[in-house]
Amino acid sequence: MNSVVISFLGLIILLALKSTTLLILFIVFYILTNFVGGIICSQCPFQSKLCPGVLQLYFMPFLSKLIYRKKEYSKKAIELGAIFVGIFGSAYYLIGFVSLFILYWTSPLLIVVLVLLGLFFTHFFLSFTILCPNCTNKENCPMTRVSNVLGKE
Repeated sequence: MNSVVISFLGLIILLALKSTTLLILFIVFYILTNFVGGIICSQCPFQSKLCPGVLQLYFMPFLSKLIYRKKEYSKKAIELGAIFVGIFGSAYYLIGFVSLFILYWTSPLLIVVLVLLGLFFTHFFLSFTILCPNCTNKENCPMTRVSNVLGKE
């Protein structure tokens, strides 16, 4: 978990130094990902257990208990939520890490960017290979589904 915290804090600092607009877009898509993901988490039968999403720096599980806790959502709503989590999540990853790489391509800080990217991808890989396959919400969680598909190949 420390690697993702370090990479996100570094990303935020480096974006703030070069582009406030990209920083705001990164934060907006991160928040959207969490709010949409909260719908999926609200239907999780294992809400009282440790959620791998928390280790990913998502606050969806907390939102699901605060905002979405008393509603039942259809399977279609959950599927649509999973699609939007994928879209918004991809957007903030692309905005964050791709823009850092582009912004710092000719900078001496490129090494710092590469280290942050390395930490993030290491965390991402370990999450998909260790945390997600052991998740107790395999039917609903979009991250576990992606992990299962990648594991089959």
